[in-house]
Amino acid sequence: DDNNDPAPEPEPEPEPEPEDPPATGIQGVYRFNDQQSLLYVQVFKDNSTLGARFAHNHAIRSTNWTGVLERVGAGTDCRVSLELPVEDLVVDEPQMRRRVGYDDDIADNQRAEIRGHMLADNQLNINEHSTMTFEGTQCSGADSDRGTLAIDGRLTIRGASQNVRMNMQYRLINGTLYLRGELGITHSDFGFRPYSAFAGSVRNQENMTLGFDFQSIQN
Repeated sequence: DDNNDPAPEPEPEPEPEPEDPPATGIQGVYRFNDQQSLLYVQVFKDNSTLGARFAHNHAIRSTNWTGVLERVGAGTDCRVSLELPVEDLVVDEPQMRRRVGYDDDIADNQRAEIRGHMLADNQLNINEHSTMTFEGTQCSGADSDRGTLAIDGRLTIRGASQNVRMNMQYRLINGTLYLRGELGITHSDFGFRPYSAFAGSVRNQENMTLGFDFQSIQN
């Protein structure tokens, strides 16, 4: 009798695929300084002026600065802090100019003159504002070992603050965090006008670029 045949054994359920461990990405405290990292600003001459051929683009490196990035847990909460002493800005070093693609050098006496103009009351006004700072509170895109990190915070130059977003390419390698990116800003964002001389026949552009090439140091 066919009805007495044993029922077929059920096929075993497939083993569930093992879940990938959650990507922790950027976690903990990462510190930065000018020994392992580079922080600079590019200032551009206005090519439309009569004296543009006598002017220069500039590359200004920040020295003796410190920074920290801290992120614990998931989400976008983080803390980023940078403090730059204005007195320790270095103007137009030959190696810095090469790095940003300028192929000319500026004599030492001219560099000193440019630095004096940069620190004057109508520019960075070092007598009243001795530091520049960035304070970040939001980090998006930090959950993997590499990618684009968007940091939202407030940049303060010459005592004026603006909300900015820094988009940084990053990699985590053996616990070391590498960050690289640029941020475009303007003079008017921070309450001053581009340097000009000779009745405006030489002057700088309104736009400037902050550049970052960071490598965290061991705590």
